[in-house]
Amino acid sequence: WVRITGRGAGLTTFPSERLRYARQYDLGDGKRRIYFALDRPISFYEATYQPRWRDHDITLGVMDVDADGKGEGQLAIGVRLSADTENERLVIENFGTEPVRLNAIRKR
Repeated sequence: WVRITGRGAGLTTFPSERLRYARQYDLGDGKRRIYFALDRPISFYEATYQPRWRDHDITLGVMDVDADGKGEGQLAIGVRLSADTENERLVIENFGTEPVRLNAIRKR
C-alpha cells in the first residue's frame, strides 16, 4: 500500500492506494532505482461516461535514492502500457504532457 501526504495549511492525507508493481535495481555505491505502479483512482464521472482518458488508468513512478534514502524521481499519472514484442520493450503512452517531479524523496 502507498499513502501520500501533503503539506499546506495542515497535513493532508490522501486515501491509500494498492501498490501493483515494484522493482528496484542496484546502481552501486548504495544507490538504487525503484520503479513502481499503482492504479489511478477513477472518478464517478469517468466510470459512468467512459471518456477517452479512461484507458490511461495507471500511475507509474521512478525514484533514484542514495544510501541515506534521499533522492528524487518522477511520477506519471494517467499512463497506458503496451508491449512492443518486435523490439521486446515496454511502451509507455502518457496522456498528460509531463510527469510530476519528485524533488525531495526521503526515507521515514
